[in-house]
Amino acid sequence: MTTRIVSGLVLLFLLIITLVLGPKFSTLIITLIGILTVDEINLHFFRITRKSWSYFLSILTFLVIFIPLYISNRFENIDFYLVSFGVLVNLMLVFYLFFIPAESKFPKNLTFLATAAGLVIGVQLYSLATIISKENWKLWMILILLLNYGMDTCAWFFGKNFGKHKLWPKVSPNKTVEGLIGGAIGATFIAGFYWYMMDQVVGIFPIFCFAFWAFCSQVGDLIESKLKRHFGIKDSSGLIPGHGGIYDRIDSLLFLAPVFASTLRFFYN
Repeated sequence: MTTRIVSGLVLLFLLIITLVLGPKFSTLIITLIGILTVDEINLHFFRITRKSWSYFLSILTFLVIFIPLYISNRFENIDFYLVSFGVLVNLMLVFYLFFIPAESKFPKNLTFLATAAGLVIGVQLYSLATIISKENWKLWMILILLLNYGMDTCAWFFGKNFGKHKLWPKVSPNKTVEGLIGGAIGATFIAGFYWYMMDQVVGIFPIFCFAFWAFCSQVGDLIESKLKRHFGIKDSSGLIPGHGGIYDRIDSLLFLAPVFASTLRFFYN
């Protein structure tokens, strides 16, 4: 428990530093996080070495996706297309979650899919990075992080203290229905309070968005849980003591980012 607290505080410190140092540094941090995540998936899920072509192509694909973020004159509408593609990737992951049996050998035996890890992680994290281009980017970035980790923390609390009905034992044995509902309510309340403190109108539509985003966050967590069961691993790596790997910490955030960014584009642009 002490290790988890210390690691959590370190992560919080890095987050604060990232927000304080501004957009360019934040974009760089997101890029580095993405590279580490793709690295973990290749090494620990597909068990591909860093010397393989699949590994190289996976990292290269991720970096190519992020090129527009480092060019002063962005390609016209590239953000829209990549974020939209991120939503499409999410839909494919949802199909995998609900329709590919847990005992199936897919995608474990398809090592060529390791190359696609760079594409999947790339478009999801690119969606997160597009938030930085907005005028009030810190407000939105803090909101998505509060929703994501508020959902995670509240779900753990309600599940541990009130959980009686298993949510999906074959995918994630420890998650409960009570945890899901309590997490969504807790995250919505946290986001609503933050929204109010930022002098925003707490109406029906924002509350609906908060709840929907919270549920999306949980779906991302379930997707990684199913992937880990397929590949027979407990954590994506041991990089963060007490927390597992980078992918373990941002799995729900990855899924949430394209949905969040799409909503902002259409309703809060």
